Amino acid sequence: MTLDNSVDTHILVSTLQDSHLFRFEGGSRLAQTSSSSTALVTNEPTLALGNIPRRRLQKARPGQNSGFVYVDSSLVVQVTKTGVWLVEYEMALGQYTKAGDGWVPGRVQGVESGSGWNGRTIVAAGLNASQVVVALNGARLVLLSLSEKDDFKLVA
Repeated sequence: MTLDNSVDTHILVSTLQDSHLFRFEGGSRLAQTSSSSTALVTNEPTLALGNIPRRRLQKARPGQNSGFVYVDSSLVVQVTKTGVWLVEYEMALGQYTKAGDGWVPGRVQGVESGSGWNGRTIVAAGLNASQVVVALNGARLVLLSLSEKDDFKLVA
């Protein structure tokens, strides 16, 4: 499951209570994947889900500047009310595995614990190739980016 892969292998269906992962088998058959065999969060609703490229430092060639580039990957970002999670689709195993610790509102690095982050939940989310934006209850927006070490960094 990479960004330029034209064949979808899974679909995630979210209800008001939980999320269900289905796998395409053959041309038109769907099979539900066991929640114990996936690193995706299935015991709560999913607010956003999507593939995201990896960020890598490109070394300079003669006459060029070095900088970050985004390369195709099998990374998937899942946003639930409790956090932003990063998983990777392992093609050989045919399943999603955990990649990193994710981001949780009550566990913000560099922010004091009593500064209004504890007890917050995510109420809405969106993502693109390089960023994830989440809206927390209490009218707070948070912008995250994925680092080259596959962890989420607080941008704003």
